[in-house]
Amino acid sequence: TISKVEFASFGTPTGTCFKLQKGRCHAENATAVVKQLCVGKTSCVLPPKSSVVHKTSPLVRLFGDPCIGTVKHFAVRLSGCDPAHSTTVTASSDNGTSPLFPITLAGLGASVVFDFGKNVGGITMLDLGEVSAEASARLAWSESTYYISTGDNSNGGSGADGSLATGKLTGNTRWITPTSKLRGGFRYLNVFADQPGVAITINDISLQFTPAPMYDNPSAYANHFYCDDELVNRVWYGAAYTVQMNTIDPHQGRVWGPPPSGWDNSAVCGE
Repeated sequence: TISKVEFASFGTPTGTCFKLQKGRCHAENATAVVKQLCVGKTSCVLPPKSSVVHKTSPLVRLFGDPCIGTVKHFAVRLSGCDPAHSTTVTASSDNGTSPLFPITLAGLGASVVFDFGKNVGGITMLDLGEVSAEASARLAWSESTYYISTGDNSNGGSGADGSLATGKLTGNTRWITPTSKLRGGFRYLNVFADQPGVAITINDISLQFTPAPMYDNPSAYANHFYCDDELVNRVWYGAAYTVQMNTIDPHQGRVWGPPPSGWDNSAVCGE
């Protein structure tokens, strides 16, 4: 049972695990909000409801915006869990860097959830730092915060997609998702240690964007749309992006019929 909020900050916190510190940008209500939602429970999800939305981030709706125009992150450390969990949610940034890296996962169940800011798809890559001997992890992808722990229910089977095991990890290398296990649409990625007594340091995370493979730069549209209604403009480009997200390499189709859990994107479309 979660007994205490040891650290909570939405803004520009720095550090990892037991070395978290508030940055210059900090939502003063962060600790109170997390305490209300989490203390006394065996688990909690932030934000708590799917209706909590905002044009920038559901976390802005939950905590308010302590520094408008700045890329913000949410970091929290809770006590009372056995083993202790340290979960960090990060927002995407323009330059691909984050003040929260490196991130170290220590102990069974220690996890970090990455928020890519919008639906993306492709092959996830983890740049690793120091890793304990025989350490391994699992990854779960989801479009909603409700499925962060289990992964989406999108494989067409009877249950959750589940998580993907990395196998034995090697320090100071790049771990790459097998092509057959690429994810076609997700916003959140949960990485968690699946063994006791291990430590896994993540120096960076990146994504090889695989939708719309015929374009070197998917954002360079062949045509464009613009009118005096910003909502209509957003709808047009949102629809264009959706078409791109649903356009794949024909050698990366979903194997059918679906397994009870897991997925296999190694089928050739049309065969």
